[in-house]
Amino acid sequence: MDPVTEIQTGLAIYAAFKISEKQISKLLGPTSDYLGNSLKLWTEKGLKNISSIFQSAINKLGRKIDNNGGVPAKVLKIIINEGAFCEDALQAEYFGGILASSRSDISRDDRGVYFASLVSRMSSYQIRTHYILYHTLKNSFNGQEIPFENGIEMSMRRVSVYISADGYIKAMDFNQKEIEIIDSLIGHIFFGLQKENLVHTFYTELKESLRIGKDSTLDPGILFLPSPLGIELFLWAYGFNDLALSGFLKGDIIFESYNDIKINGYCKSDSDPNSWAYSKY
Repeated sequence: MDPVTEIQTGLAIYAAFKISEKQISKLLGPTSDYLGNSLKLWTEKGLKNISSIFQSAINKLGRKIDNNGGVPAKVLKIIINEGAFCEDALQAEYFGGILASSRSDISRDDRGVYFASLVSRMSSYQIRTHYILYHTLKNSFNGQEIPFENGIEMSMRRVSVYISADGYIKAMDFNQKEIEIIDSLIGHIFFGLQKENLVHTFYTELKESLRIGKDSTLDPGILFLPSPLGIELFLWAYGFNDLALSGFLKGDIIFESYNDIKINGYCKSDSDPNSWAYSKY
């Protein structure tokens, strides 16, 4: 490519991003050198999709973007290749968080490769459900000290979470056609999340009472136990790659909700696993 065309291509890329070259250089560090040859292959639509991911990453980094660091090339490759076809806003936010989380001054810290690949395998239904489940977990137990690092038996069973069928359906924003195939969707969503170890266990019943133990029942809904990986993905999606699992519930750690996703109600267990205290936010 001749120098004039090269310059024009570069200008078109940054114009599509609506992000300055300086911002991109700060975000990616030395890896920004890969952009020229990669992005000129994409359509305008693809560039806009990538742009939304980059902007999300910049927003999540905030002032930390001025610190030394860069994004590993392997992480950038996955996010560019997958992000160009990412039209789901929430998935773009997850990719943006992973991109922000991947920015480090440790040259071999490429953990983001794993999380970017994981999100690329998830459907929009699974990503939205993951978001709903772990926001509900955070709001149910916020401020409590639970040592998630100790594993399932020591900590996860203390944080069972129930979401009503009505609350889940509203949060997912299912339309009528989706309601008609909801049993198929539920199987796809929850068995998929369990296969990826993003939930430990789950029980779903959107039409009949949910039986808990021998004598206790709940109204139709979803009961789930979180997993360490599910929490870790949530942290990375918000740019908190340096936060330990136990930091997830710290009261001063805030995960802002996206405006179009409303979680109307939930309930949480107290010291008795068969007793439930209702709450809303």
